[in-house]
Amino acid sequence: MSARFAYDEVPYDTEANPEAHPRSMATLARLFGLHAKAPSSARVLEIGCGDGEHMIAAASYLPRASFVGFDLAADAIARGTAAARAHGVENVRLFHLDVRDAHDVRGAGLCGDRDELFDFVVAHGVYSWVPESIRGDVLAVMRNALAPEGIGFLSMNAAPGWELRRALRMLMREVASEAHEPAEKVRVALALVDELASARGDGFVDILAAAAKEYRAHVVQATPPDAPFSRYVFHDLLAECNDPFTVAELEARLAAAGLRIVCETPLQRGRAKDFPGLAAAMARTGSPFLQVLVRRDEGAAPHTEPDLDAIGSMHLWADHAPAGEKGV
Repeated sequence: MSARFAYDEVPYDTEANPEAHPRSMATLARLFGLHAKAPSSARVLEIGCGDGEHMIAAASYLPRASFVGFDLAADAIARGTAAARAHGVENVRLFHLDVRDAHDVRGAGLCGDRDELFDFVVAHGVYSWVPESIRGDVLAVMRNALAPEGIGFLSMNAAPGWELRRALRMLMREVASEAHEPAEKVRVALALVDELASARGDGFVDILAAAAKEYRAHVVQATPPDAPFSRYVFHDLLAECNDPFTVAELEARLAAAGLRIVCETPLQRGRAKDFPGLAAAMARTGSPFLQVLVRRDEGAAPHTEPDLDAIGSMHLWADHAPAGEKGV
């Protein structure tokens, strides 16, 4: 009898990602000179959607848009389908599907009756966490699913900033190797992280201690208060697959798949005239994580800097209700 898929064995605590919302993606795409589809009527696909929480949240605010997600975790798809039905969200379809079987998005039934490609394709928390043999499938599905002017979202661990996380991962996996239950593995691993965070010394000891403190704070943020244990840690640094990529490596992999980077999201590394490109900015900031928007590698190249004049053609909305009012 084969082992259950890890994400069926230990459910992942999903959440909606605001940077992967079609409104956010469309806004940045337009700032960089691309004609993204209006989110209100867009078609959105998520690769590795888990229980679809991100899709359901977005779909509930965009009732005329169409959302499709697929994942290898059958239990998660069942939970998400039930949740969408329970909350009356009718514009979401979730599929139990292996990414290796989704290259032909039409043949896999993802495009539905309209048989149209997707305006936005999301792969959040997938690329660094699947085996190397599967990473090409993720990019191939994204390329094949995107409409000619479609926008993709891709997130991954990023080098060189992730190297301290790599050190933590090696130590955590070693100390947890004798534990058998997922909850115990996480407990033992986090105990080590806490010990490292309190270490005092010179040079690398202080650096690793700071990295341990930063990771511990991130774990608290990523773990729901009612979770029995940090399932995030189990599927992150304790996972079988977890690799970082430099910007140059990512660009080469995207090019081989027929994709190119549009911009980082959210925009936070400074403009190109201030820093010579995303790779240098990632090295300067030491960020261990990267999210980018991508597009099909054809047609005119996106702008290298945001076009601030494009803001004038956008519809901006804000809630200016005074803080502290009843119901706010």
